Amino acid sequence: MMGAGGSQLAPAPVPASMTTSTAPTAMMGPPVATPDASGISYQKDIRPLITANCSLSCHGPDAKLRAGPFALDTYTAVKTVGSLVSQAVMSGKMPPWPESTSCREMRDAPKLTMEQRQLFAKWEQAGFPEGSESQYVAPPQDVEANLGEPSQMLEMGQPHTPPAMADQYYCGKVNFTFPADTYIRAIEVIPDQKSLVHHVQVHINPTSACANGDNIYSWRPGGRRLVFSDGDAALVRKGQSFSLQMHYNTFGKTVMPDQTKVALWTLPEGMKPKSVVSRTMVFAPVPTITPGSTPSTQTTTPVGGPGVEIIGISPHAHMIAKHLKATLNDGTCLSDVQDWNFEWQLDYMFKEPLKVAAGASVTGVCQYDNTPSHQPTVDGVKRMQAITVTQGEGSSDEMCLHYVWVRRPAM
Repeated sequence: MMGAGGSQLAPAPVPASMTTSTAPTAMMGPPVATPDASGISYQKDIRPLITANCSLSCHGPDAKLRAGPFALDTYTAVKTVGSLVSQAVMSGKMPPWPESTSCREMRDAPKLTMEQRQLFAKWEQAGFPEGSESQYVAPPQDVEANLGEPSQMLEMGQPHTPPAMADQYYCGKVNFTFPADTYIRAIEVIPDQKSLVHHVQVHINPTSACANGDNIYSWRPGGRRLVFSDGDAALVRKGQSFSLQMHYNTFGKTVMPDQTKVALWTLPEGMKPKSVVSRTMVFAPVPTITPGSTPSTQTTTPVGGPGVEIIGISPHAHMIAKHLKATLNDGTCLSDVQDWNFEWQLDYMFKEPLKVAAGASVTGVCQYDNTPSHQPTVDGVKRMQAITVTQGEGSSDEMCLHYVWVRRPAM
């Protein structure tokens, strides 16, 4: 795969001390037996790690609100799926973090060391003991937990039932008009029928009709709540509303009415943030991807301006994509997903913002792999034979997109 300057984009070496889900293949498989698992317990060893690394929006108590398939908020809930949790953690599949640790330091990266991962295997070998709640030492609260209840919960004005056996795009109008300029501190899309919803684009709508405007947020498979750093917020102007671009995929599924919601955490009326957040779309055209081929594509988009800082990247592609990378025009790595996973499309927010000069640009690169060994599983069925894939928004089409989150000083 060729980089922005024509150089070869080779996968970065695996760090010697692997601490996240980019764990090497040698770590895959069932938990390794350990000679002594005595003294280990859920309250003392496992609960603090789950609290710190398993997002409330992924594994919270409410099935309609969480993105994950089950809750991990109590001892009983965790024990019920204890073997699955242990295997997923030891394999590196969980917590999900496809982003390379060698690119740049991200704000919300999971912090499980290999020793901590092995605690899950030891806990399973000990029979999943609970221990005493007095043993539990709570980790520092993350930004999600500090938010409390949403300031507003908006939903599509009317439920919509998508057609069976189809990819459908539908504009869902939110019947709410913002009565004043509103600064959004955090946002979360809550699909009503998660099995049917492929993605949701939240657009700021300046009209009374259902139409697309500035894209403020996207929910994708594996998506979770997006929380901006202290002092940052996105702006919705007085008189504007939201339109939701809904993409439904109903192949092999039972259709049901969907009324997707958007949760907002806003600043108090009259309060302004230090910086206003927006995002720039870096979109590359996708070539025709024939069976057996491994093509790539790239594009460069300006992002600089007075006082602009890049605060994060949200890569997006579909099932044949293999490697997504974004770089600043001076070669600075912004995001590097070396083993793209359609099920985990995350927002990667930087631990420290990156100042960019006027005239700066971002290059987004995507490499695809349409060989027999890299065929996707679609609706639970492994594709046995490669097909020709072209650009499009359907599940079996392809895209190459990097949303670049930027902030500017508030006026």
